[in-house]
Amino acid sequence: MKKILALGSALLLTNALNARMVTVSTVDEYNKHYHSDTPMVTMYSAEWCGPCKQMKPHFYEAAEATSDVTFCVVDT
Repeated sequence: MKKILALGSALLLTNALNARMVTVSTVDEYNKHYHSDTPMVTMYSAEWCGPCKQMKPHFYEAAEATSDVTFCVVDT
């Protein structure tokens, strides 16, 4: 069963040491990870959004602490 958490929306990701972070630039790439067996957490945000900027560091901290989940930031 896949669990997805949408936190807050161009598709953008950065690599973290322990996390399964992927860089996606198309909907097809996103769908590939979405339909995999690995659970995925997605944060929807915007560069101009103040609350999104405040949440991003916590999202990346969670990604660094978890190695068996794919983390994705979708930047609108």
